[in-house]
Amino acid sequence: MAFNQVAADAVCALLEEGKSLRAACKELELNPSTILLWTKANPEFSEQYARAREIGYLLRADEMVTIADTPMIGVETKIKPDGTRETTEGDMLGHRKLQIDTRKWMLS
Repeated sequence: MAFNQVAADAVCALLEEGKSLRAACKELELNPSTILLWTKANPEFSEQYARAREIGYLLRADEMVTIADTPMIGVETKIKPDGTRETTEGDMLGHRKLQIDTRKWMLS
């Protein structure tokens, strides 16, 4: 696909919202490899893309603080050896840790 500034702007807008390149391309029905090729072939778009990614990453960093500070209450069900179920409700610490670790990995 030839470079298209309208599509490039749309991708960058979604990246600035913190979406991944794959998610942005899926929403816009574009191929991520096309966008990456555009960054190699077009220096102006490459700068636009880099700025959009930086803004999106800053948003992800802010999200990590929110995730860390906000309990997520969930229900966990375990099946005991006797076959009965035990249901507990509490903060989903493991899920929040995974969310934060994933964002940390992306930002590193």
